Amino acid sequence: YALIEFRAQLTQAEKERNEELQRISKRHRFADDLRDQIVRHEKQKVEERAAFFDEGVRLDEQARLRRLRLDEIKTQKLNELR
Repeated sequence: YALIEFRAQLTQAEKERNEELQRISKRHRFADDLRDQIVRHEKQKVEERAAFFDEGVRLDEQARLRRLRLDEIKTQKLNELR
């Protein structure tokens, strides 16, 4: 009888150990997924900031070219008036 009870205890202990290992595994997967999500989010934010910066540079260049063109037109008109 004691042997049967001992085997039952071993079986129960093994079952509990397996359940604990599964819980630990789930926590690790969750933590890994969360870290991956954070990395993706940070990468996306960096890309958005870079795109925003590039857009600013592009708009500055367009404004500079417009000013140059206006200066050329102004100079041309002043020369025509002389």
